[in-house]
Amino acid sequence: MVQQRDREVAEEAAQQAAETGDACDELLAEGARYALKEDYRRSAKAYREAIALRPDEPAPYYNLGRAVMAAPDHLGANLMRATVLNGQHASWEAGPRSAAEFREAAAHFDRAAALCPALALKADYASNAAWCRRLAEAT
Repeated sequence: MVQQRDREVAEEAAQQAAETGDACDELLAEGARYALKEDYRRSAKAYREAIALRPDEPAPYYNLGRAVMAAPDHLGANLMRATVLNGQHASWEAGPRSAAEFREAAAHFDRAAALCPALALKADYASNAAWCRRLAEAT
């Protein structure tokens, strides 16, 4: 049932991309096609490229967040999910965040730290996780 819905979403995305000819729509469709094939690395890459084209468009962030659920060991997907949840992305106004969103962001930063081989980045992600936990406590 979920796979059927995902197939329908991929078909709708492909149809919209064909109708509009928009590069961002094409990347969203490409990401959906890769997700159907369970190629989450390529799917996440397409969504990140769509984000780069239109950082104020919420759909690529949402779809990348779904990639985290499907591929919990993908570093980039965890980082993007944490960034979206903590509301600290410069491209859009996120509005107030709940304590639960900050806690979830902290968990994704922690996961990113565990996945990252670079010590400096690992420390940065751990620091971001601690910051999110402090915000959750203050909220």
